[in-house]
Amino acid sequence: MEWQGHALLGLRAAEGLPDWEIEKLASTSMSAEAIGRAYMPAIRTVREKLGAYCLILDWVYQKEFEKYARMPDGKWVPHSPLTGNGGSFSFTANTALIANLMNHLIRELRAGNWDEAICWAGVLGHFVQEPFTPGHAISNSLFHELFPDPNPNRNIKLHWGFDSAGGDFPPPKPMLLGQSIPEAANRLFSEMFKGLKKGYQFIEPVIQSVYRGEPKSSQQAILMGQSQLAAQATASAWHTAFCIAFDRFNEEERKASDSLLLTDLPYYGSHLNRYETLCSGYVTDDQDQKVPMTVITPEGEHTFTDGFSLYGHGAVKYFLNGAYSRFRFGLALPSRVLRGQDEHTLLDFTVETDDKENLVYSEDVIYHGNVILREEIQVGFALKWFDLDIKGAISLIISSRSASWTDENGVVCFTVPDIVIVEPRLIK
Repeated sequence: MEWQGHALLGLRAAEGLPDWEIEKLASTSMSAEAIGRAYMPAIRTVREKLGAYCLILDWVYQKEFEKYARMPDGKWVPHSPLTGNGGSFSFTANTALIANLMNHLIRELRAGNWDEAICWAGVLGHFVQEPFTPGHAISNSLFHELFPDPNPNRNIKLHWGFDSAGGDFPPPKPMLLGQSIPEAANRLFSEMFKGLKKGYQFIEPVIQSVYRGEPKSSQQAILMGQSQLAAQATASAWHTAFCIAFDRFNEEERKASDSLLLTDLPYYGSHLNRYETLCSGYVTDDQDQKVPMTVITPEGEHTFTDGFSLYGHGAVKYFLNGAYSRFRFGLALPSRVLRGQDEHTLLDFTVETDDKENLVYSEDVIYHGNVILREEIQVGFALKWFDLDIKGAISLIISSRSASWTDENGVVCFTVPDIVIVEPRLIK
């Protein structure tokens, strides 16, 4: 068997791990039974075994590996992220599954059960890698519906075009995703979710390549960046598990993980009103162009690069998984984009937390969370800084509502400016 798919991505990830982590696995079995099966690639080293075992979820019908590929209820460990009742990806379910897999891996590492550890590392690696290819991140029926085959006499399974992992990139440098399992699970699924979203742009190019009859190498080239991200996430997941298991953290990495820009996490829910996506790092002007986040401050104007702008009648939600204790940020009005800033401007700005994944949908931008900050915004509002207690919060909700006013003709009107969230940072 060739090195391809999950095994190839796992191999690249294993090649990026620090030597001390691989040395911990040195006593793993390298017997013919452990590394010489027909459904395994040629394994010669511990790094290769670790990488190859990322195929473990595909070995569900091999009796000795079935227990790793099935959950306690008998169902397969999923080959794509879990969805909730509304059909969208569930941050609660996915972080819980990742936490469970990491707990298995960390427990076996601590116990020195190296063969078991490699099996659980393989399960985690396989699950982590899946959403980076759109074939495992979206309903495949949409492929033909959005991009019909120009040849009506064919019926091609387009999924196979997306099973095109490549390895033409250097070993990734793993990133510490946290110092606890809840934090690491949340950060890891966030990386998976961001990679999943990024992969959507490659759907049409891959499909058109398949329709043109191009070889698999063409689809691999299109998806190479996604493969690199998948290997990076896998290496980071394993590296983090090793660090937690042995309480062995690089001091620079540990310090860097003590806080996190909120914008490094993906938002899982939003009510963006006039915008399609969150304006991260910029304000949108009247011509729908991105302009710098220049805001009003007590000392005059100042331009920030970290943060986002939000329509004044809108909201954005982040999943924190209880991993952070404080939320620090600045709040301001833009000083160059003055749309909606006049004598009628009156916004009710709030920050809320919830002890669950808040899935409330509201046209009125009301989410029934625990309000930890309420601030009135009127024209001329200058930058203010806040430091909020969010200990134990599962969800963080940032929202703003515009008050209505009635004109001389009796027409109810809304005057809605943009607001700017400056340097939002989560502190552990």
